Formats: sequence, C-alpha cells, structure tokens
Amino acid sequence: DNNRIEVTADRLAFTTQPTTTGINVAMSNVVVSANDINNNKDLDYTGSVAITSTGTLTGSPVSVASASGAATFSSLTHTVLGTGLNLSATSTGLSGAASSVFDITAIAYNDGDWKSISSGLWSSTASGSTVTWARRVSGSWVTQTLPTQAPTSGGANKVYIYTDITLAGSNTAKDLVIGVDPLDATKIGTLHATINTTFGQLVVEDGGTFSKEANGVSIDSELSGGILEVKDGGTFLFKHTTTGSSAIWAGKEKFHANSIFKVVYVNSSAMLVIPNVNDISTYTDPIAGTTACFGNVIIDCSTGKMNLVPSGFNLQLTAKDLIFRNNSDTTPLSTGDITTTIGGNLIIENTYSVNAINFASTASTINITVKGDFIHNGTKAFRPTTNLAANSTFAIEGNLSVINGGSFIMNGGTGALTGTSIVNLKGNLSVSSTSIINSIATGTNNFNFTGTTGTQTIDVANAATASNITFNA
Repeated sequence: DNNRIEVTADRLAFTTQPTTTGINVAMSNVVVSANDINNNKDLDYTGSVAITSTGTLTGSPVSVASASGAATFSSLTHTVLGTGLNLSATSTGLSGAASSVFDITAIAYNDGDWKSISSGLWSSTASGSTVTWARRVSGSWVTQTLPTQAPTSGGANKVYIYTDITLAGSNTAKDLVIGVDPLDATKIGTLHATINTTFGQLVVEDGGTFSKEANGVSIDSELSGGILEVKDGGTFLFKHTTTGSSAIWAGKEKFHANSIFKVVYVNSSAMLVIPNVNDISTYTDPIAGTTACFGNVIIDCSTGKMNLVPSGFNLQLTAKDLIFRNNSDTTPLSTGDITTTIGGNLIIENTYSVNAINFASTASTINITVKGDFIHNGTKAFRPTTNLAANSTFAIEGNLSVINGGSFIMNGGTGALTGTSIVNLKGNLSVSSTSIINSIATGTNNFNFTGTTGTQTIDVANAATASNITFNA
C-alpha cells in the first residue's frame, strides 16, 4: 500500500448512459460513478445516488447505494412517451451529473404481434370471434377484416389486449399483455377469462385488468416459463366458484408494489384463495425495494366464504395495503398458524358492514405486523382471533384508529383465555365515541404502547373501552 493513490470523489459521472427505451419498459443498466477531478473512480465511495428525469420516471427520484464507487440502476422505467430526455444524478456532497439524451418510444412491437382494436369475443376460430384485430406487418399495424382468423390459439406471437375482451370457445394464449394502447389512451384493456384456458406469460400493465372468471384458468409451470405479472396500476380480479385451485399459481408471480389483487367472489365452503404455502411467489420490486407476495390486496367479496392463505404461511403478504371493502362472511385470513407482514396500511372501509372480521378462528399462532396504520372505519368488529387457545400477537407500527362505530376486540372467544392475546402499538390510539376496544375473553389481554420516539397520544372517547384489557406503557 506504500504506492497507493487515494482518490476522493467530488463529482458524479454517467459511465453507462441511458438508451432509447419503450414506454413502461425497464431501461438497460445505467451506471453512475463517483469520480475525482481527473475522472478517477473513488472505490471507497458508498453514498446513495438519486436519479431524476426530464421525462415521467416511475418512483422518481430513484435512489441506489453505491458499491465500490458506482451506483447501478437496473430498472428505470418511464410511463409517458418523450423525446430528447435526460437523466440527472445527485449525491450529497458531490457535484451532480447530467446524462446524454434519449427517447421513450411506443412499445417495441415485433412483426407478427397482434393487438385488439375493438371489444368483443375472442375465440380460437374466425367464426366465433367478434373482436377486430390488427397485426404487425413490416413494422406497421394492419387491420384484419372480419370474419378473420383471430390470434392463433397457443401461438408464439405476443397479443396485446387494449379493449374489453371476453375469451370464448377453445383458447390458450401463451404470451399476453393487457394494458392501455400507447397510441390511443381511450383504449383500455380488460380480459375476461370466462373459459378454462392456460396462459404462458400473462402481463397486466398500468391501467389493464385481468378478470379470472373460470375456475380452470391456469398458468404454465414456472419450469416451463410461466409468468403471472401485475405491474404498478394493473388489476387482477379473482373470481372462483368451486373448491380452491393452485392452477392459477403454477408459474412465477410478480405482483409489483402498486398493483391490485382483488377478491370479488368465491364459493360457499370457506375456500382457500391460495391453497398451498408454496403456491405463491414473492417478488422484489426494483423501484419500491419491497419483497412481498402482493402489492395491494382488496377483499371486495360479495358472495362466498374464503380464507386468503393456508396454515403455515410465513411470507410478507403485501408490499402496500390490505383493504377490507365488502364481504358476505367473517373471512378468516388463514386456516391456522400464520406469520406475516402488511407492508402498508390495514384498512376496513365504511362499506364493510355485513359481518365481523376474524383473522383466524382455530387454536393457532398468529403473528401479524402492520407497517403502516390500522384504520377501522367499518361498523362491525375486528377480531384477531375468536379462539381462547390461540396465541395472537398483533403489532401496529403506525397509528390505530377505530372511528365509525366498529370495534377492535383482542379476543372474541367467550370464556377464559388459555392462549395469549397481545397488541403492540408504536403510534397513537384513537377511538371515537361510538367505537370500542376490548376483549370478550377474560384473562391476560396485553395492549402495549411500544413507541420509542416522541410521545404516543391516546384519544379514547368511549368509557366502555378497555374491558378485559391490561394497558402497558
């Protein structure tokens, strides 16, 4: 080390420039280096580098920690077309840098691809189809005149759904993208999978909706390249009328942090939406930096009884919110033991007014962490469990608010606890005059105020609150 030259960075430089990329497509790696006045890289620099764009960049500013003096951005994505754009890089204590210019273009379609230009039925036969399609020929879209052969069932070419389409007949589409036509924002894609069909790669982009309406809808296995991807702003509607099936979860799931998974209806026998612990994959969102099974989950279930996940589930459930909007049953979250995290808020909306909510009803161990706020705006009870032998720990890192006549009941069983019932709250507690927090079960129900910074406030307007609960500071 006697001859070592110390380099101290004072500026940033783009060492790998951005390239022209399609809309809603991740850009190839962009690399920013921390350099000195002679453009030598400071290998000891580990500071965070933030990227902004003159275009519309998802997650802006996007920050990445430097390693050995360089920050690599692997998934910069623009959501609006643009020309002559550039990126700017900043880092505390260093002079910033601007990139070379690039364009964000319409999707890079390939010859042979299809896109829908009218709504209707998509059948595997020309006579059964009412959708008008365009096909990519020599770099241009060519409208196909009805009656014409629709995109080939099982064909290798990519099919873009930009209108309201219902599958009919016998159809197996291997490579599907559902979204908004980048050349016509009034064309918004929804695919109703009303027949038993197998998809290969199914991608739901921002604005697109996939509605699983047939019980036998499936994805190719992960080993066969099957992918179910719902990007930020995309929606998956889950509809099922028989016993639970793993077929839709056979591939690799990629639910981005701002995607939506909504349960709309299920059968009447407490079916599992995810039947087996190993059915669902977690996805690490490169923009949000979260790792979870879903982005946002909405229970908006007008018919049937459901459990969302099976006993033994121990993955992070959501990157963002878990929302209870409507349901016809008490909706246990799980059939047994569960350890999971809600990455955002847990929200019971004011439309949720039919039945109480139980997260579990068996003699199980329940460990739930809510990273954001718990907002109970419904009129019914929320109960982590109704079983006296259950061991329940419910950790809320934000605030707990019960504000619309509903109740938070630590244990809904009748009698003396033989298990444990714990709530750990880091934020503030607010209970309206028409709402309540208590426990029907007698015994040791511990409500712990666990905040470590600032002062936790308690605003409880109902004097009946605290029945059978011990509050600990």
